[in-house]
Amino acid sequence: MRRITALGLVLVMVVAVFALSGCQQMAQKATEAAVEKATGVKVDTNAGTISTTDEDGNTTELSAAEGTYPDGFPSDFPQYANGKVDSGLKGSTNGEESFTVIIMTADAAADVFKWYTDELKSAGWKIDQSMDGTNSEAAFASIVAIKDGQKAGITISRAQDDPETSIMVGLGPDKK
Repeated sequence: MRRITALGLVLVMVVAVFALSGCQQMAQKATEAAVEKATGVKVDTNAGTISTTDEDGNTTELSAAEGTYPDGFPSDFPQYANGKVDSGLKGSTNGEESFTVIIMTADAAADVFKWYTDELKSAGWKIDQSMDGTNSEAAFASIVAIKDGQKAGITISRAQDDPETSIMVGLGPDKK
């Protein structure tokens, strides 16, 4: 009798899970339809990617990665080894890819700024702009670098009482 009751509970739970996942899919489709109606942009979510197509046929795809660099992130771009990737985003508009990555590290902002400046130069990137405010109470620095039609923007920040430095790397086509 206990076995039949336990089996019944398991079946009820399985049915509930399937019902909830069906509701989630219905809610997702309803959200897509509402966005499409409000914006006139076609939306498609599939396998962790959101695709939109505007009325001119321009297609944009976005995908996110948690705890890792997004798929396709250039392996030859300097990757800060003493940090942990928090999140990454890959975007593609009409085939042109761009990336945003958030990295956290216990290293001082000044050390991170120096490392990126040195590594970018040694990897053949031209430093276009640079601002070093890492010696202030609320450390902030930024670097803009260009190489082979690509533009990189690195922002480094750390609040006075924060135990970690935040690094945001943006990489995409250089639109001059």
